[in-house]
Amino acid sequence: SVGKRKLSRLTPLQKFMKAADQVSLAHKDAFVELTLCLKEYLESSFSLRIRGKTSREIMKELAPVEELREHLPEIRSWLDECDYLKFSGNEGSMERRQELFLSLKSLAESIDATKGGKT
Repeated sequence: SVGKRKLSRLTPLQKFMKAADQVSLAHKDAFVELTLCLKEYLESSFSLRIRGKTSREIMKELAPVEELREHLPEIRSWLDECDYLKFSGNEGSMERRQELFLSLKSLAESIDATKGGKT
C-alpha cells in the first residue's frame, strides 16, 4: 500500500515522532506504548535488540554505544519514571504524563542530533 511505502522512507526519528503522537496519554498503557516507541527508535537507529528487555537490561545494552553515552542518565531517569508509573499503580497526573511525553520527544531529538544524521 502507498501508506506503507511512505512510512519506510521516514527516518527513525520521524517514525518515532509519528508513533509517539498516536499514543493516547489518557490511556493507562500510554507509557508501555511510549517505551516501545523509544525501544523501536533506538533499535532502528543503533542496530540494537532491546524489545522485551527490562529497563536495567536496556541500560546495559545502551552503555557501549558511543553516541548514546551522554544521554544515558536521561534515558535511565525517563525509564525509571515510567516504570514507577507503570508498576506503582499511580498513573500520574495528566500534567506529569504530558511532561514525560514531551521530555521523551526532546530526548529522541537530542539523541538524533548526536548521531549526526547518520542513518
